[in-house]
Amino acid sequence: MISFKRTKRRSYRNPAEKYFFCGLAGVFVLLTVLMLTAFSGKGSLQTQLDEAREMMAASISSDMQQALSSYENIDRKSADLQNDILPTMQQHMHSAYAMNRVLTETFGEEYSMIDAELYDSFESIMQQFDNLLAAGQSTEPAKEELVACMDGMKTALYNRFNDEGGLLPRTASK
Repeated sequence: MISFKRTKRRSYRNPAEKYFFCGLAGVFVLLTVLMLTAFSGKGSLQTQLDEAREMMAASISSDMQQALSSYENIDRKSADLQNDILPTMQQHMHSAYAMNRVLTETFGEEYSMIDAELYDSFESIMQQFDNLLAAGQSTEPAKEELVACMDGMKTALYNRFNDEGGLLPRTASK
């Protein structure tokens, strides 16, 4: 007859309690992993949104800069107001304003780069130019208003970006 002696004491406890605590620890580890994944995903999503906002702001800024560069050619003797300069300015400002509307709808009013009043005044000045050119009259009064409007646009554009080129919220303007 073969006999052997136990080296460990026999446990008379029910193993369900041990399984319960192992399951509880597993659920805790799973929740911890899910939370860490969610937080890292949120950070990456926020980074992507910030990059999208900066790309939209750069596009708006580029269109505004092109409108301003067209404006600077207005006093040249060979300038063609009716067929070149004014339509180019209108096209770039319209594009910038449309992208600005998308930017504000997506990220909020504090990231608006073009005020509605500024754009409305620009549009009224363009209408005034059209009326004066169609009537064959001098465009000097409209040019004076355009100078003030474009100076306001330059100031607004300069104040909306930080030194690294990132878009500042309206409350953090320079």
